Amino acid sequence: MSNGNPTSPVNTDKWENVPEHYIPLIPVSAIYKGGVLNQLSRMKIWKKKLQPLAVGSDGWLAHMKEIYDHHKTMMEYEQERIIAGIQWDTSPDQGEYQRDLCNVTMEFTNAHYNHGMKLTEISSEVIPDLPTVSGPLKESERKKLEKRQSQLLKEFEQRKRDNAEILENLHSWVIIYEDALADYFRKDISLAFQPCAIMDDRPLKRRANDNGNLDTHYGCHKDKKRWGSIWFDGFKEVRVRPRVDDS
Repeated sequence: MSNGNPTSPVNTDKWENVPEHYIPLIPVSAIYKGGVLNQLSRMKIWKKKLQPLAVGSDGWLAHMKEIYDHHKTMMEYEQERIIAGIQWDTSPDQGEYQRDLCNVTMEFTNAHYNHGMKLTEISSEVIPDLPTVSGPLKESERKKLEKRQSQLLKEFEQRKRDNAEILENLHSWVIIYEDALADYFRKDISLAFQPCAIMDDRPLKRRANDNGNLDTHYGCHKDKKRWGSIWFDGFKEVRVRPRVDDS
């Protein structure tokens, strides 16, 4: 070991067990037991005098499989980003944003539709007609009728409970996708991926709560009153001459 960071030992007898697609991904540092996420620190390796896994051994190959699987996943993810950029005629970043936003919008629409349909179904459901018989009944027939009525009511109540549970679950999905959709329109995310969705920054534009140009119409900021032919503009008196008809 040198500088507390040994390199992977080369065992020529074991290289024949190493798949070719692992070779470009072999790390510079030696590989120890524990997996990719549980590699020991150099201090612990030095204190315990641990030996690295031999190249081509079962433990070494298992570690390299973790590295390769992660690399493969990231490559597939990057390829999907590139495809999204091509589909939306933009960069991979914005293409991924547009694709995911479209998917979330569709999921939200479906969740909202399913919830509304179930709500309509429940609201239109009525208590089932209970069997009735006019005239006197034998005791056995009366008990059968009561049993049938009780069974229908139990089935109706159970169906109500099931529908309420289903409706609650559907509504929870509406909330989930609604929150997810709102996240895509947060200012920081939209500015990065969808600047066209944000209104242009116009510092010279009149604020919505500034009605200075409407004073003469609404009288919001200046105390103006008109009495006869005299305007009182604040503390200044202005007399208005009547227009003379030349005809």
